[in-house]
Parts: sequence; C-alpha cells; structure tokens
Amino acid sequence: MLADGQALRVPAGAPVDVLAARGIVLGPEDALIVDGAPWTPDVSTGSAAGVIEVRRGQAVTISEAGQPPFEVVSAAETVGAALWDAGFQLRQADLVTPALSTLLTPGLAITVTRAAPLTIQVDGATVRTLSAADTVVSALAAGGIGLAGADYTIPAADGPLPTDGLIRVVRVHEEIMASQMVEVADTIYQALGDQPIDTRQLIDAGADGVRRTYTRVRYEDGLEISRLTEAEFIAQTPRSRVVGYGTQITIQSVATPDGAIEYWRSYDVYATSYSPSRAGVPRTSRTFGITRSGLPLVKGLIAVDPRYIPLGTRLYVPGYGFAVAADTGGGVKGRFIDLGYSDNDYQSWARVVTVYFLTPTPAAGSIVWLIPQSIP
Repeated sequence: MLADGQALRVPAGAPVDVLAARGIVLGPEDALIVDGAPWTPDVSTGSAAGVIEVRRGQAVTISEAGQPPFEVVSAAETVGAALWDAGFQLRQADLVTPALSTLLTPGLAITVTRAAPLTIQVDGATVRTLSAADTVVSALAAGGIGLAGADYTIPAADGPLPTDGLIRVVRVHEEIMASQMVEVADTIYQALGDQPIDTRQLIDAGADGVRRTYTRVRYEDGLEISRLTEAEFIAQTPRSRVVGYGTQITIQSVATPDGAIEYWRSYDVYATSYSPSRAGVPRTSRTFGITRSGLPLVKGLIAVDPRYIPLGTRLYVPGYGFAVAADTGGGVKGRFIDLGYSDNDYQSWARVVTVYFLTPTPAAGSIVWLIPQSIP
C-alpha cells in the first residue's frame, strides 16, 4: 500500500478494512486508488485489493486570462487531471503551463491560456486556425508556417497576436539583375592632304564602350516593389573612331555638249525638276516663281541643300547644262538637287546624275569637305 509517501506491506483484504487496520483516515479531498482505478471507500466489499494508493488532496492555484486566479484542492496525479476535475474543458490548441503531464505538487501554479481564432493569409491561401501563442511568429511556427530570408508579417513577427485575429505573411524575394548599355564611340574626322577630295579612309576603327549595371529587384508576394542600383561601372571605355577625309584638290576638265569644262570636284546626286507652277506656291503669292536668292525661277537656277552646296555655287549638270545654286526646298536634303525651269521649257527629271563644281576653286574655309555618303 502507498500512503502518505510510504510503501506499506499490509495483509490482503478489502481496501476499507486495510485502511482501518492501519489507522489511515481519508480527508474529503483525498482519493483512494485501488489497482489503478478510483475507489469509493464507503462502498463495502469483501474482495481483496492488490495495490492500494492513498492520494492526499493538494492545494494548487489555477489562473486563466481575464479571470481572477483561484485555489483548488485536488488529489489528481497530473495537471491535466486536476483541470479536468476542476471542470475545465480544454481544446487542443489551448496552452497549459506547466504541461498537462506534469505531476501535481503542493502550491503549484497552473496557467490556462485559451487559443484565439486566427486567419492567416500566406502564399495565396487563407488558413484559419486557433492559437494560444504569445507572439505572431510562435503562432505561425505552431501552424507549420515558416519565415525565410526577408519575409515579414503584418503585424510584426515578434509582436503579440492581433486583436482582430488577422495575420498576413509577406513573402519577399530579391534578385540581382545584370544589364549593360553600349556607349557608341564618337567619330573623329581627320583631314588628309595627300588624299583626293571626297575619299575617306578608316584610320582607327575605335571601340564602343560598355557600361554594366547590377540592380537589386525586390518582389513581395510575386509583385515587384522596388529597384535599387547595387553597382555600376564602365566595363570598357569607348575609343573614338577616326576617319580620314581627303582634301587634295586636282583641277580636271571634261568635254560636254556645251564645250569643255574645268572643274575641281564632282560627285553623284539624285536630280528632280520643278518650275514656278510646280513648286507648290499659289500664283497669288508674292513669292510665286521667286527663288531663295530672290531671282525669278528659270532654267539654270537649281535648288540645293545649302549645308553641302553653298548658294551661289556654279555647277555643270550633264543633260541640263550650266547651273547656279540659287534656291532651297523643304525636300531637298543631302545629295539631292532640284533643277529649275520656267513653265514654258519644263522637262521632267528623276534620276541619278554627276554634278561638276566649276572652277575657280573656292577658299578652303568655305568648302564643305564632308558630304553624305548615300544618295536619297
């Protein structure tokens, strides 16, 4: 028999007779355990007991959130049994401290924390659960939801459970993106006095520059939130491309239907033609039939792009004759000329033709050395 901390050897018999024989008195809160099951001592029985245990009632304090603590005297063996005897109905998620399996001892303080309902939004799903955890992160861990890297929660993970029961888990993913931008090398032109005019020569092919950038991109729940430049540097410094252009002028001559001409330059252009009534200017306009130079439009005056052929330049155009650059036009760009006629002698042009720049050679400072390489 086990009683009052002692193991006693007693003769076999009914529990009530055994207790009486040893002078053991049970208090109102004490419990008699016979062969592992509760036994009521005032029930007479003649059967012999194998193992008799007397459990004395012990005073313990039970506290529950929101309620004043109270004391109970219990002969239960464990905390869980004492709470059951005290009428506590526990849910699986409720938290009891110390654990339910803890052996009852005199003066033990027992705390019961009821689980609160939680709604957790995580990974595109909504999880509803109960938790008695003291912090958000503990509640998540109890539910098998972990935080990794820069993940965070609303409210904060180390804070208490929210009063509204709503927790949002924000998954954070960051990646480093590499990009590069080509910085096109500029072109430097260098005059070559030993090369014929309108020829070009590549002196240095140069190299484009490369600028590399590394950007940290932050995603929250799959949505891009921010971009931050982590590093930026020049991977390759641009080197200028050097192109030489000829400035050597040689006076030449050529026979034409209008006689031999002497010229210092020639190149191909695309030629069209126009006349006063075909220039797009109303007859009522005071500028009708008047060129940019102020002269009336007649055969021998042509429109040019003055960026490459200065006004006043004397030219010879095979099939057209002698000409003076005296006009401009909105569509006359680059290696393009528009041959002028009066309305009476107009002829239609639309072809590539070689133009000759007549002598005398202008001063070097007024020569446009670089002209477009392509014909419109």
